[in-house]
Amino acid sequence: AFRTPEEAFGAPEQVAGRGDGVAVPCPPREALGARAALLGGYWAEWPVLLVLCGPQGGGKSTFCEALLAGEGGGEGGGGAIRRWVVVCQDTVANGKPGKREACEARAAEALRSGCSVVIDRTNLTADQREHWLKVARAAAAPAHAIALRPPKEEMERRVRGRTGHPGGVQGESGARFVARSLASFAPPAYDEGFGLISAATTPPAALLLAARERLRLPLR
Repeated sequence: AFRTPEEAFGAPEQVAGRGDGVAVPCPPREALGARAALLGGYWAEWPVLLVLCGPQGGGKSTFCEALLAGEGGGEGGGGAIRRWVVVCQDTVANGKPGKREACEARAAEALRSGCSVVIDRTNLTADQREHWLKVARAAAAPAHAIALRPPKEEMERRVRGRTGHPGGVQGESGARFVARSLASFAPPAYDEGFGLISAATTPPAALLLAARERLRLPLR
């Protein structure tokens, strides 16, 4: 039988809490519908701008690889269908680090072409995330956020083990960025303008989110 989002997930004031150890704000009523779409495997709106948030070593690039599995677009897809485009500041200039403005232009172009966009960047504060919200508003596209925040020691371990990172954030010197980023990390909030906020602190949880995003289809 059909159930409304409120019937399925509770009224907004009933679903506040923490997602995988990351504080998740109490969602507004509209976000319940977006959550139902995510769990149900469809988009009520398309394209969408998906903003990843979290320190170095949080698993953002791994999330993007999982999201693009079987796709033909973005940075690394290998299939025939192009629905998602990854925008990463570490590789935006022909595989090398570039300016944020170039990322904004790339994201805007992809949204205009009908592709959804995932922003692979730390996006630690509301001010940093506001740039992407402006891009989404200009394209009349919903903006969603995912906070990826494994334990500090795990993020440091991942960064220490990196080699050939395009932004040079690797080894012991790169691992020191993790603590600084954690100190300034403010998780995304609904009052910034996001239509849906999700969070994960473990690889299985992050991969599950990527699979849900990948498998749902736009309603056309």
